[in-house]
Amino acid sequence: MTHQFPMTLLAQIDDVAVFQTAAFSSDDVDSQDQPTEQLVRKQRQANYGELNLGLHVNDDAAKVLSNRMRLLSAINEQLAPLSSTCKHVPIKRLHWVNQVHGKQIHDIDGTALGMTPMSADAMVSRQQGLGLAIMTADCVPIVLYQPASGQIAAIHAGWQGLACGVIQATVQCFTQSGQIKAWIGVCISQDSYEVGAQVRNQLLKGCTENKLLNTASIEHFDSLYVIDSVAT
Repeated sequence: MTHQFPMTLLAQIDDVAVFQTAAFSSDDVDSQDQPTEQLVRKQRQANYGELNLGLHVNDDAAKVLSNRMRLLSAINEQLAPLSSTCKHVPIKRLHWVNQVHGKQIHDIDGTALGMTPMSADAMVSRQQGLGLAIMTADCVPIVLYQPASGQIAAIHAGWQGLACGVIQATVQCFTQSGQIKAWIGVCISQDSYEVGAQVRNQLLKGCTENKLLNTASIEHFDSLYVIDSVAT
């Protein structure tokens, strides 16, 4: 049932809607009251989540593709009531990319739809009736929308993408002037993400080379962005 899909409408403006979903539904927790066969099925899905949308983790491809179709149906189901007050049109398809932790931008409008997803960490489009799908675990999902041009973008921003400037590169794809609105989805928090000096150094190096921080932020990088771990 699509109404049971764990999906949240984060924002809705003009004919643009931003949704966030998860691989695990609220009933993924095993229950002793469930039939044995159902328990076995859920245990097999435990590593990926019952509603996994990623084809890159060796999950059952047929199950993943079915989940993607369920997601598309759930999106249109939630958009239907909004159509009376906005200009929402049904979403014909969802676009996915092979995320590689870089700053490659996939222009949906300038590329023919193929069987193999493009390797990229962001997508941009001005078309109506399609969705841009980004998958994240620890990384940061970001959606951009420029009302003046009608252009949208979806970004997968991990620390490597931040260091190489994926957000900046995506913003530069908005060729018209005008305000760009942004939404940031759920991601890992600083307190739960411990890294070594190598990652810290690469992140600072990337931010410096790509001019992503001002001079003051670079000079005080550790005091602004780093929390020392406490040994226990």
